[in-house]
Amino acid sequence: MDLDDLQPDQQKAILALIQTTSVAQAAKASKISVAKLWGLLKEEKFKKVLKTHRNEVFREALDGIKCSTTRAVNVLTALLDSDDEKIRRSAANDIIDKAIKAQELIEIEERIKTIEEMVCEQQKD
Repeated sequence: MDLDDLQPDQQKAILALIQTTSVAQAAKASKISVAKLWGLLKEEKFKKVLKTHRNEVFREALDGIKCSTTRAVNVLTALLDSDDEKIRRSAANDIIDKAIKAQELIEIEERIKTIEEMVCEQQKD
């Protein structure tokens, strides 16, 4: 399901919903009544397209964050060489905290994957 599958007013509504923070703002931006916009939000086809486009915008934002992460790590790592002991300690603590959190997330992901595999196996039986 794509944006092109919708009517022009629905397309405007999708774009407005993505670019604004409320239904009222989106209605005003797309020149659609609030009541009509609420009606569109109840339609499955419209909801699917909206979800797809919101996810796409979110993925693009995450890509931007990923690009900045390397720079941020380089800055934090450079702070380990600071002449100021407090800055070095703070940078070291930040790096250690992030490393521990990353490891915890990896372990949680592995556990969830194992549980999902067990559930799938049980459902086959």
